[in-house]
Amino acid sequence: MRKYEMMVIFKPNLSDEDLKNEEEKIKNLILESGGEFINSNLWGKRKLAYQIEKQSEGIYYLFYFKIPQNKLTEFKTTLKLNMNILRFMILKMEDTVNV
Repeated sequence: MRKYEMMVIFKPNLSDEDLKNEEEKIKNLILESGGEFINSNLWGKRKLAYQIEKQSEGIYYLFYFKIPQNKLTEFKTTLKLNMNILRFMILKMEDTVNV
């Protein structure tokens, strides 16, 4: 399994409870895909460089996880279907990086 880093920008109108539920959904999705959740980090609400879906702010969340490479496409497709996510980006991490 490879290590990945993922930045997710959620819609700014989510409550704290909704945000926790979204975090749990992503954790469960990683585990259901045969992966391993490592860590997550809430960056908070920040101004976007440009509007996305008529939103000028977003809630940034950083995730670290391992997932089988053959499950990554399915994982991305599921994230794209989530209506509370404005954008996400997944980067492959080097094996020498410690989180």
